[in-house]
Amino acid sequence: MTHRKTHDRDRPSLPKGTAFRAAAGVVVATMLMVALPARPAWVEDTSPCLNKGCKWRIAYYEGGPWTDYKDTLLATVGALMDLGWITPAPLPRFDDPADTAQVWRWLSTQARSDYLEFSNDAFFSADWKDNLRSENQGRILEALALGRFDLVWALGTWAGLDLVNNGHQVPTMVMSASNPVTAGIISDPKDSGHDHVHVRTDPAYVFRQVLLFHDVFDFKRLGLIYEDTDYGRAYAYLGEVEAAAERAGFELVTCQATERNLDLEQAMEKYVACARRLAPMVDAFIYDDHIGGDPSNVARTLPIFVSFGVPTWSTRGSPLVQRGVLISLAKHDFTQAGGFHARTMAQILNGARPRDLEQIFQASFRLAINLKTAELIGYDPPPNLIRVTDDVFTAIEPPWEQAHEQ
Repeated sequence: MTHRKTHDRDRPSLPKGTAFRAAAGVVVATMLMVALPARPAWVEDTSPCLNKGCKWRIAYYEGGPWTDYKDTLLATVGALMDLGWITPAPLPRFDDPADTAQVWRWLSTQARSDYLEFSNDAFFSADWKDNLRSENQGRILEALALGRFDLVWALGTWAGLDLVNNGHQVPTMVMSASNPVTAGIISDPKDSGHDHVHVRTDPAYVFRQVLLFHDVFDFKRLGLIYEDTDYGRAYAYLGEVEAAAERAGFELVTCQATERNLDLEQAMEKYVACARRLAPMVDAFIYDDHIGGDPSNVARTLPIFVSFGVPTWSTRGSPLVQRGVLISLAKHDFTQAGGFHARTMAQILNGARPRDLEQIFQASFRLAINLKTAELIGYDPPPNLIRVTDDVFTAIEPPWEQAHEQ
């Protein structure tokens, strides 16, 4: 198999034997990724209940808005409706894909619950600004010390780092954090280390994806762009990618692109420069949680990799593939994760100690591929691969020129 860079649009497809092996590998790997049943760490009681006759006061804490946080929040709210904690109602459509504040305003003003309270002043966000982060942390820790909230949803790595400590004893659920162990939030994926803390983990989430990517394309050199900080390495799942490289025997070629404390254009300039450097050097490239891998920004670099015939993968699923990333494997949707969080929360409010509850959760996954991108790089996906693919895109939407104008 070869995917060396070339400008020749008549590149050959994969050899038949290799194509068959690749597709078979997809089936096996996908089967291994089916959600595993959680061990029964507690006698599960998810029935709605009051806090000594009063509603439970829920707080929300994040480093800043992010699409995964919004989707996780909405899925959790939906699952709480299914369990009876929130009065069932249609969830509104929110135009901004990342604005969690919109969701919280709806929860605090329009959602109805006989058991839970979502107040206007229970939403804390630093908007990804370092100078606001410590202030934001101080505000919520003071509120927790005063007993204003009974449980906190902590979304993301910043939130986990800020609240997984002994500075308070309020039950805290860390959700949607990029590799909590690598980020330093916890040291053991099975144990939060604090009685009042629960951290959802999937310690091999990206490791499995990279092995599958390699199984399909058998690349020799994989490109990765990340910021060389604790946060950046966590957002890139660097430890997992390095472990996959060692397991599969390929070389990881990296480039550092700073994103913190820069505006979007400055951060993207650095990311684009890295893409130009890596594209002639690698056989494949993976988009991670760096700002350059956000759906609204990938159009800046995808044409660079396409011009060198480089297959691309994203850890974030179909939204990126629709925009031109070649292939991805991500959660089927956020419904399963939302159900996991809702059940965990319900057990905590019914008396379970957060630390005692199962933390490792593996959702089922779906495979996505963009045939237009495949055509552009001269890759002819084997029929067996298409048959096991859930989302097949035949166009790049929006077109890269239009996306860049936006």
